[in-house]
Amino acid sequence: MNLYVRGKPVVVVVDDRIAFEQDAATLVSSPFFANIGVDGSLWGVLMEKAWAKINGNYERTQAGWQHEALRVMTGAPGYDYLTSTHTSEEIWAILKEADNNGFLMGGGTQGTGDDT
Repeated sequence: MNLYVRGKPVVVVVDDRIAFEQDAATLVSSPFFANIGVDGSLWGVLMEKAWAKINGNYERTQAGWQHEALRVMTGAPGYDYLTSTHTSEEIWAILKEADNNGFLMGGGTQGTGDDT
């Protein structure tokens, strides 16, 4: 995979082995981390594996910021806006400008529980 680490293009090689876990009650197996696409696609699982590889391991990829992942995938700069520091009108203006410019966007919420 061609990714950008610290702004420099690198080829990250991953194999196609995927860690699975089995639900004890239903005996259904599913990938331990990202899921296989509804169309059977593996690109999400393999991208996550590459992300874990450049970060050292899967544990170091828990939570995190979407703009960091987008920057690694595209090489483009990323920005993070915390909604608590902006009014709803400011947030809407930021989103509208980003959409008008064709920027990739993502949204997230603060985690809760033991995995924060």
